[in-house]
Amino acid sequence: MMPSTVTDKYAAYHSIIVKDGKPRFSIVIPTRSLGGNPALKGCLTALSRQESIGDAEVIIVNDGGEYRDIEADYPELRLMLLDLGQNLGVAAARNRGNIEASGDIVVFLDDDSEPMDGWLSRLRDSWRADPGVSGIGGIIGCGKEDSLVMRVHTDIVNWFIRLKGSDGMNKYITSANGSYLKSALAEVGGFDESMGMYGGEETDLALRIKASGGRLKLDETICVNHRKAMDTASFLRKYFLFGKAARKIYNRHQGRKKGSLTDYARLYLVSMANKPLAEKPLGILLITFSQAFTLAGYIAQAGGEIFESKRP
Repeated sequence: MMPSTVTDKYAAYHSIIVKDGKPRFSIVIPTRSLGGNPALKGCLTALSRQESIGDAEVIIVNDGGEYRDIEADYPELRLMLLDLGQNLGVAAARNRGNIEASGDIVVFLDDDSEPMDGWLSRLRDSWRADPGVSGIGGIIGCGKEDSLVMRVHTDIVNWFIRLKGSDGMNKYITSANGSYLKSALAEVGGFDESMGMYGGEETDLALRIKASGGRLKLDETICVNHRKAMDTASFLRKYFLFGKAARKIYNRHQGRKKGSLTDYARLYLVSMANKPLAEKPLGILLITFSQAFTLAGYIAQAGGEIFESKRP
């Protein structure tokens, strides 16, 4: 008899998580404020509209901001409110939510993610249809009324999570719209709270799950609108921090497959295909500057490491 593979192990987990044909979900949302937070209100209102949302628990983790009991505002939701008491970071908030989660599949949203109609049904169908995966992610969207900066950022994020590994499966999941088997999170220890850089903790988690033998899948029918206020300065700062995180990722996962020139060409082509002609020049500049600032952040982080290594 052939020895069981890691994929077989996840398939066995999958057979347990489906009860009466329905996977059991816990939805974890980290936030910096439970009081007067219009983004969180939009997220919870969109969740309230989801079919069979009562079958899922919704865990909101307050990461050091204003705390207010909001359970009565959303009677359709099975809410659990957790307060960290101080700002420990998004990785710590997600981990705390995961610890408290009773579902076998833990779904992560940002507090400014607004699930589109049918989101939960499509997520449920995707888990039911694909035994053996350890994580399923969706894409993010935004409206035509959003700024060009935000729409370009959305294009870049979706390009990144569409990248495939050498196994032909997706390499990454965004935690603005992603889900994992709770057992897979436990096996690798959840998010690494020491990463400390914007975006690095979710990329590191995906790579560790894949290194353990897990498979990740992108289902583009599972979509959230990501209503994030963003101007050019915050856009460039974000990509500089992405670059610093990328250096930490490189140090930990040096064998991972890098993006190719074809991948980067596809980013430009796909992003510009859905932009009006008048926006294309600025759109191309924004993509180019995003990658330049990512490189600058990477170099800055590497330089800091060299400086630290030479200190007496």
